[in-house]
Parts: sequence; structure tokens; C-alpha cells
Amino acid sequence: MAQSVVLILGLVLANLPFAGERVLGVWPCGERKSGWWHFAEWCLFFVVYLVLSLGVERRVQGTVHDQDWEFYVVLFFLFSVFAVPGFIWRYLWGARRRPQS
Repeated sequence: MAQSVVLILGLVLANLPFAGERVLGVWPCGERKSGWWHFAEWCLFFVVYLVLSLGVERRVQGTVHDQDWEFYVVLFFLFSVFAVPGFIWRYLWGARRRPQS
């Protein structure tokens, strides 16, 4: 059960930066957020996901297992794959929705 919650949380957090025009979903940033804002939010949400995942592991297992750098690289790329639907919706399908000037 906890593994499913962590995976769903990762999927939601990875796509959240691409969902709207507000910075972190709170502050308006003008007409459109730049790609750098999306990337910065995505990196921040990755750190949040990592901290929450470690918290869930500590809660369920009672301890956090030591991990080498390979674990964090794989987790980073898994989070990147989770962000693909939001990226496609925002940058590939979004170009068709915007009026051409």
C-alpha cells in the first residue's frame, strides 16, 4: 500500500510544474512561465518527493536504509519519466492550443 502511495505521489509531483501558470501553484508570474521556471519547480518537487519518500520509508520500515549514488540517479530518472505526460501536454500539445501570431 505504501509503495503505491509513493509512486502515485511521484507521478503527481512530477507533473505539477506543468499544470498551470502560477509559480508553485500559488504566485502569478505574468503571462506565461518560462521553461526555466518549470525546470526549477520540477527540481524542487523532486527534492520534496525524495524527502517524503524517505519519511514514508522510515514510517513503514522503522529505519532508512543506506543507499549509494546509483539509487538516487535511478530515482531521478524515474521522476523524469513520470514527468513526460506533463511535458508533452505543456510543450507539444500546448503549441497547438496557443494562437499563432
